[in-house]
Amino acid sequence: MTRIIQLERGTWPAVCPQCNSAMDLLAAPWCGCGAGHPSKICPTCDLCACDHPDYTNPICWTEAPPLLRRFGFARLFSVYESGGPQRARSLRRA
Repeated sequence: MTRIIQLERGTWPAVCPQCNSAMDLLAAPWCGCGAGHPSKICPTCDLCACDHPDYTNPICWTEAPPLLRRFGFARLFSVYESGGPQRARSLRRA
């Protein structure tokens, strides 16, 4: 018998640090910037956070919550924060 573990994304509401639009960090694609830690691309303005003035400021970063770590986040840029996950179910065994 084979077990399949499916990761269910859920959502993580955030605010784009460039245009202040609402965005979902888990649905947004990663940028291809090579400067340090990649960020997410806003679906509204099509910009990532890598050139935000505070992006290189260590004070503006926190350890990523467990749900975000499952999807590639080692750290969380605090400018994204807008309240946390709407749905935290993350593992489902089939």
